[in-house]
Amino acid sequence: MWIRIRYALPTALLKGMEQLNEQWMTAVVDALSDLQAARVAQGAVLEALVASHPSPVLLMRCWDRLSSSLVATVSQHKASSTMAKPIEAYTLEQLAAWTDRMERCFPQARGQS
Repeated sequence: MWIRIRYALPTALLKGMEQLNEQWMTAVVDALSDLQAARVAQGAVLEALVASHPSPVLLMRCWDRLSSSLVATVSQHKASSTMAKPIEAYTLEQLAAWTDRMERCFPQARGQS
């Protein structure tokens, strides 16, 4: 049945569907590229703000509170979920990476917070 329907469709309609599919894929690739570029730029701005913060001890204290709450929430969702979600693991990785960045910027503040 599928073969008959497929061959019964006009060639122009099939080409139109292929063209729409290509346009959709191009739009998705463009959107993902834009998101990646924005993420990189925002990361650079955040790193500059962190590096120039006037009170490293206060910043580390705030980061510890904020990140530990986020880690706990994500970990709880991850543990209670019946299906693994890549975004949860990625979020935990990103939080750990930012913690490492913070500690590299302010190694002396870790002992004081």
